[in-house]
Amino acid sequence: MEREMKKWLLLGLLGGCSANPQAQVAPSVAEKYDIVDQGPSESTIATQLDQACVGGEAASCLSLGIRYERGNEGVPHDHDKALELYSRACTIGNASGCYQEALMLMYDKNDPIQAHLLLEHTCKGDHGPSCVMLGDLHRDGRLLGKNEALAVKFYKQACDSSYLNGCSAYIALVWTASRQVTDLKEFSDYMGKSCERGHAMSCEELGKLYETGTQWKGYKLPEDPEKAQALFAKAVYLQRVAGPRGFW
Repeated sequence: MEREMKKWLLLGLLGGCSANPQAQVAPSVAEKYDIVDQGPSESTIATQLDQACVGGEAASCLSLGIRYERGNEGVPHDHDKALELYSRACTIGNASGCYQEALMLMYDKNDPIQAHLLLEHTCKGDHGPSCVMLGDLHRDGRLLGKNEALAVKFYKQACDSSYLNGCSAYIALVWTASRQVTDLKEFSDYMGKSCERGHAMSCEELGKLYETGTQWKGYKLPEDPEKAQALFAKAVYLQRVAGPRGFW
């Protein structure tokens, strides 16, 4: 009798356990139907950006403006709305918002005067892309009339603000293309400084000057192959580490 009771007790215990431990927990609806959480939808993100923009967050205004300009990521294509958002970002104090507003005023609204004022304002605040855009406009004579001296000034300002594309444009206009160099010492010193800031093209061009020695209007850079090779090596290193920005 005692043996029989132990047998039934053991069977009861085994019956209460499962060979498959997962059977003890019912799968959730997401697990049952293999639903993956994708996060908030694009339209939800756009709504959140709009609320943040209304609340005075300039970066949200800028981001939402880009969406409306492109017509993607949860919003329709609407250039007027994009311009309004860029203007709001600019008013709050976002330089990139001013830059985007200026581009739309120039190319969409045919208002180069107001665009030029915005670009000058942000360039004074050392916004490199604005300075380069001003330089491009004056170099090519688009909208504002051709003035290479002003273009050089704006490219140099962009370079001084550590926007490396400005350094490239400066060198290309002053030395490689127009040969406007009036003071070789000043030019070589400037390239040395921008090379130290990490601009590969400045290192490359300065290396060329030292490779064979260069003379210009009474000033001579002596031939220095060792210094030239060091500059070439630095240019290659910078190009490899930082990528092609500001390089050839």
